[in-house]
Amino acid sequence: MKKFISAMMLCLAGSACAGGDAKVTGASPVAAVPTAASESATKPCAGPDISALRTAWKSFRAASLKGTPEQVAKFYKFPVKILSPFDGVKPHKLSKSLFIENFLPIFREDVVDKRESSLYKELRKTTDNENISVTSFHADKCAFMAAVRINDYEFVLDKNRGWLVESFYANADFDVIGEFTK
Repeated sequence: MKKFISAMMLCLAGSACAGGDAKVTGASPVAAVPTAASESATKPCAGPDISALRTAWKSFRAASLKGTPEQVAKFYKFPVKILSPFDGVKPHKLSKSLFIENFLPIFREDVVDKRESSLYKELRKTTDNENISVTSFHADKCAFMAAVRINDYEFVLDKNRGWLVESFYANADFDVIGEFTK
């Protein structure tokens, strides 16, 4: 099992993937990972191409920094969960309508002093090349078992819409943003 997980992580990292005895190159990194199903003569798991997540991050980041609330909302799965930086604190949930209605005070300007919100400041510090650590792909089920975190944002793969932000950490603004969810 450890060899399988190591092979999967190498495969996801973009290295050549082993498929049977031959190395597979140029194929989708996840698709070449052997699974219990593929070893029993059924179709191999055709997992998602991780480069699509990088593309989604870049588009999400660009829209979040310069786009309208409606444009940014397209990158979220609603209700979006707003996570506390502290363990054991129940997340706030924000519906699409409340997201759009309160976009500026939450995501652009601080509600108290009208300066840039901490979410916006932190997102401006990011790059298009943030680290993406994918460790939750379950080959037997051919699915990600947990969200994939990039910076303070957790992405999930929606079969119809692609990679979406399911939740985000609102470190300094968690309590203030909670007022918008009531």
